[in-house]
Amino acid sequence: MMSLRDFILSDANIYLAVYAVKSYVFDPQILCYEDKQLLSILMDPFDEQTIYRVIEEVKNIVEKIIMDENFRFETYVYFKPKEYNDGELIYRPIHTSGLKQLIAMVAVMHPLIYEIPDEDNKWRLNLSNYSRLIPNNFYGNRVSKKPEELFKNWNQQYKLYTQIANEYFKTYHETKEYKYELKLDLKNFFPSVNPIVIYEMLMKNIPVTLSSKDDIEVFKRIINKLLVCKVVNLNTSDAKERYYGKGNSNDGYTVGIAQGLPQSYFFGNICMIEISSIFDDFFKGKSVYYVDDSYIYTNEINENDFQELLNQVNEKIKEKMSEYIDRFKRDGSSKNLLVYKFLNDKYKIEVHSKGKTTLCKIQDSKPGEIYLKTLSREASQIATDITATFSEDEDITMLERTEALLDIIEKERERETDSAYNEKLERYYKFFKYRQIKLKIKTNDFSLDKLFGVLLDETKKCNSKNFYKLLSKNEVSVKKFFENYKHDIWQAAMSILISNTVYDSEHDCIRQYIANIIDTSYNKELLDCSYIKKTYEDYINKKNLYKKNFYYTTLEKKVNQKLFKYANKNIDALKDEFIGIYLKDLDKDNILKSFSICSEKFTEVSVIVNMNSHRLKRMFLNAVYSKIFKVSLSDDLFLSSYDKKGITYGELRVLSYLRNNVCDIDKFFKWEIEPLSPHNMQKIDYTIFEVISLYKRYVIVPDNIDNLINVHKYTCDVWKNGAKHLYFYTLHNQEHAVDLAKNIVKIVKTFSYFRITKYDYYILFLACYLHDISMVRIASENDFLLDKNISEKIVAEIEGKWNLSKCTSDIKKVVIDNYKAVDYFFEDKIRSSHARDSAKEIRKRKELEFLDQSLRECVAEISESHTMDVQDIYFVKGDAKNRLVSYKFDKILLRFADLLDMSEHRVSKPILNHNIDNMSLTSAFHWVSHLLTDGYDLISKYKINSDFKEKSCLTPGSITEEINLSIYVNLSQFSAVDSKKCKCAKLCEETLSSNGFTIKLLPDKEICDSGKCNFLCRWFNEKNGYLVQEMQALNAYLNRVPLTDRFYNTEIVINIIVKNPTDIPDDQFDVLKKQLFKE
Repeated sequence: MMSLRDFILSDANIYLAVYAVKSYVFDPQILCYEDKQLLSILMDPFDEQTIYRVIEEVKNIVEKIIMDENFRFETYVYFKPKEYNDGELIYRPIHTSGLKQLIAMVAVMHPLIYEIPDEDNKWRLNLSNYSRLIPNNFYGNRVSKKPEELFKNWNQQYKLYTQIANEYFKTYHETKEYKYELKLDLKNFFPSVNPIVIYEMLMKNIPVTLSSKDDIEVFKRIINKLLVCKVVNLNTSDAKERYYGKGNSNDGYTVGIAQGLPQSYFFGNICMIEISSIFDDFFKGKSVYYVDDSYIYTNEINENDFQELLNQVNEKIKEKMSEYIDRFKRDGSSKNLLVYKFLNDKYKIEVHSKGKTTLCKIQDSKPGEIYLKTLSREASQIATDITATFSEDEDITMLERTEALLDIIEKERERETDSAYNEKLERYYKFFKYRQIKLKIKTNDFSLDKLFGVLLDETKKCNSKNFYKLLSKNEVSVKKFFENYKHDIWQAAMSILISNTVYDSEHDCIRQYIANIIDTSYNKELLDCSYIKKTYEDYINKKNLYKKNFYYTTLEKKVNQKLFKYANKNIDALKDEFIGIYLKDLDKDNILKSFSICSEKFTEVSVIVNMNSHRLKRMFLNAVYSKIFKVSLSDDLFLSSYDKKGITYGELRVLSYLRNNVCDIDKFFKWEIEPLSPHNMQKIDYTIFEVISLYKRYVIVPDNIDNLINVHKYTCDVWKNGAKHLYFYTLHNQEHAVDLAKNIVKIVKTFSYFRITKYDYYILFLACYLHDISMVRIASENDFLLDKNISEKIVAEIEGKWNLSKCTSDIKKVVIDNYKAVDYFFEDKIRSSHARDSAKEIRKRKELEFLDQSLRECVAEISESHTMDVQDIYFVKGDAKNRLVSYKFDKILLRFADLLDMSEHRVSKPILNHNIDNMSLTSAFHWVSHLLTDGYDLISKYKINSDFKEKSCLTPGSITEEINLSIYVNLSQFSAVDSKKCKCAKLCEETLSSNGFTIKLLPDKEICDSGKCNFLCRWFNEKNGYLVQEMQALNAYLNRVPLTDRFYNTEIVINIIVKNPTDIPDDQFDVLKKQLFKE
């Protein structure tokens, strides 16, 4: 087993720190320009030349840390705007260092957070003794075992922390198990922690496996060096006083835990182990922590003695910290360590006794506070959706929802004085405001006037001509700046402004504005420590922005060199290079050694990363297979062949697997696939590229995405020659399936109530392809021969006509009539039972055996439901919370998506023009109607209900989600017609104009009594009767859901919008009239 010193200095350990560097450089904007460039270059994990150079430079730093008692990490302190308090500017000190020093810090920290990996344990990253001591109710900065990240993703962890706290609050409000919610806030936690305390906490739990004297000394030294660093940029008395406090000086060293450095958050959690233990002793119950933030649910409080109780807590903290100081003093060997300098009374961890520490009696809580759980769900969903919209409709819906939630939070904040409740609301306000700005830019809904209001003064007006000039010359309100900065609004606005500004003169105005901000927010003695100045330093100095490096830069260059022999090989020659999925020249034991693309040294250096993550192997194989398949290299699933040969299904299947971040390479090589087999050599149907990114986003699992690709191919093959008996039916092939998949995503994004899992998406996308699969089958003679109803009537009618025939022409007419009657019989037989028959085929088709039988059963059940009566769907109790598959939701979504596929693209205009006389009236009507339909929009609008304006706003049903289904038509016939007394919906007369009208859904059993019935409305209800009926049932269902289970009331409206005037041939218009007014 290697010594601690050898491990820390090993190339593999340092590369692990290099590899994860993006995850722990928390403030990259305050790095120097050269470090920003280096950070970008290091995003390429195969750039051996840069990596080895950085490893050697980092190793030199680490060696000095271990060997030289006087050598310390050098850090910089920057004062970040925190609060404006009655004219006082309050800053938070943020620490950073040179990039190589940051990497060195993490390299020497690894033995504190991981057990030392070695060959005996196959280089696995296991949590250290210290990491395992961190309680499971600590959510902030938990150590990750993924090499790509030092700590688990903070955004996901903070979301979890908030959601669990809200869940506890709601649960205990219902169960009354605990009376109080206590939020404890520690004063200036990070600067208040004495490094001696952390040092002794770690020494108290030092692993006994550190047996050698040298290992123990190295261990102590790295802890010491991580705890206390030099500060090199505090050059003025005011800067020193801001950092050290009046009358204090640490001789140029960091104070407390140096917030911003990678180790600071780990040390914060170590300290909080003891603090939380004290809290738990005083307040027994349930608790959650995010570093120094905490929520505690307890009965152990006497409200009258609460302040005294907090004083006792603070005394206990002081006592506990003193115990560690005394322990340190007793340890004579520790006195040669620099932390000995910190034996003073400056450090004091204590709970705010007033203000930020809050006590809430759960049973007396506001309705809105109880409902924060649901609001947190909305926040969580918006955070996810904002990065994954696939249409403008989705962006608009996201913006509408965000603004409604922001509006209701603002109203709630205005009426509430409870500080604890307001603090929670403020957190959500900050969240939604930031996303509102981002969405406004994305939807082109953020005017310069509004941007001006964020950056300067909301009361002053500007326009596009004078915006930049006003920005550079207007006086900056420091109070407004600090407030917007605190909520991340100013930063978002600046990012948007800079990225959307084109001209140099305009950028100069922005630079002047930033200079004004700096001058207003910092005095001259603080300029060298200004966080704002450092953040925008490169921009102000007009340095070229560093470019993000392409992850595949090195691999792309090397595979082009090393795999040149494959460049001109044809398919037959390439087949000889494969054994199943394996390339013959791949080194199975060490993939990265294959083709001499990576050096022997690199495989050794990357061993820890490679044994704990599939990413390097995945990237390597993606580069190799992309080169062999002559496909441009990236992680994009929209494949581009650079030799114009086209993409095959085998290539798509292999590369979609390797371009998936959750790809498991071991499973990949066990995959029984021959990418160059005849089955896989078929050219792809390119409509799959319209949805492949949806599959990657929502289905995620590579094997499931591969199954979807196979089902797409199967659907193409089945429908290749159309349907014999349904020639005049609209498309039900893969194009229909692709549209349905996109519709499903749009519906889920629009209706806030629908929440489905990745497995639901997988089943639904399969059902999109297979729900109509039986419509392509050729009918059996037995269908006619064994029928005892319609076939008997057909035969009887033909016998009568035959017996009356007097000549050959009469007999021919009988034969033709017979053919049409039998053909219609088969058409109706297939159409009327196609949902049930499709379900049977899904269950039994041999070609679908690559899908698991239980999966096929799920898909079959959901597919069969798409023609069921609404009563059999909406009045069946849902079970989404308790089952892996949300059957009710999935059935609703498939039905709705199917009904929305109504546009002109489902039919062929030439076929209609040439065959209209040969079509049945019903088929001709639907074909013409499809050609008249020019797509749809589905967006949500939100409004605060008037009933709630005088009450607490943040309660169930306080917002109505108005779902607007807008259908665009090229039909402008408004001639009056007799009322048909429609049962599901009513024309809103006040909305009627030459541009269209709105249809409002009716309660069950009511009928339309409008006096404005017209041709267009009659046509729409005839063509889309099932859609209107479905919307009525869905609207009623959503409003039957208990308010406690949803955030919004729901109102669905249908807008018919005339896009173009009627312009169809007379014979096609006659078809519409005949169908609408037939007896």
